[in-house]
Amino acid sequence: SLKAQQKYDRNNVLIHGKGYSIVSALRHTLGDEGFQRLYLRAIREYGGKRMGYRDLQRMAEEESGENFRWFFDAWVRSPRYLCYEITAQESKQEGEGFVSVVTVERQGSGDSFAMPIDVQATFEDGTTQAAWISRFKDKMDVRFESASQLKEAVLDPRGRLARLAQPRRVLPKELPNRIRELPYNGAWDDGLELYKMAVEHDVQDHGTWFKLGMVIFEGGYLEESLDCFSRVYEIDTDIEYNFMALAWMGNIRDAQGSRGEAVKFYQRALDTGVQLAMRHDQFGIQSSPEWIKARIEEAYDWSTVIKK
Repeated sequence: SLKAQQKYDRNNVLIHGKGYSIVSALRHTLGDEGFQRLYLRAIREYGGKRMGYRDLQRMAEEESGENFRWFFDAWVRSPRYLCYEITAQESKQEGEGFVSVVTVERQGSGDSFAMPIDVQATFEDGTTQAAWISRFKDKMDVRFESASQLKEAVLDPRGRLARLAQPRRVLPKELPNRIRELPYNGAWDDGLELYKMAVEHDVQDHGTWFKLGMVIFEGGYLEESLDCFSRVYEIDTDIEYNFMALAWMGNIRDAQGSRGEAVKFYQRALDTGVQLAMRHDQFGIQSSPEWIKARIEEAYDWSTVIKK
């Protein structure tokens, strides 16, 4: 397994390093006063005794009056990471002052988790302003009004968050599992990123390409989806997979308006002689010889299925 292949100092890196990161992030979220109350309570109740993260979560919720499951699910119970980036900033003079807009975005798609994060703007006259970014927004434009022009903007100026500057790169061995975990509905942008990685690493797994083709088709990435099913056909000699790949290449050409090419793919699928019916509930259809024969007679209206 991937876990077994990882070689690192578990005690220092995971227990002490990540443990400190979690506590520091909790302080960032609660604020100094709230964290101080939590800290003193923990000493009173657990001095000389073992305290687990569930105890810490319970006390944090009782002290703050908020549900902190989102925090502990992300930091303790998942392999995801924190990754935010300032993606744009501009400063324009308006009247006698300046208006600056700083764009902050969460990076890493489903691999990263959401956190409230602060951004500090420093201006040419040496003054600073700070703003708080909600964890409920993956992208946010923060507006600052000042007497002088924006000099720089930084995230987490106090350095309390263990934050990656760039999304972690998916390892080649992780790709098949990551793709299998994609939901069939609404995951086309994540699917497209994984598709690019799969192409780069020339993945030789027909199931991986078939799943990707289905996922990104819904998002309107038709040429990329066609490439996925072409790879299924090239990689696998199983006649049933060939049948399904050809049928979907016909569907894609129909969705693109290439009726002649679509019919050729449909006919090649029928020529395999496969008698297979596969449901695609996300599209409300069933791929089968009967479906393909009907598509040769009349194209399906894919505009109601493709979301982008």
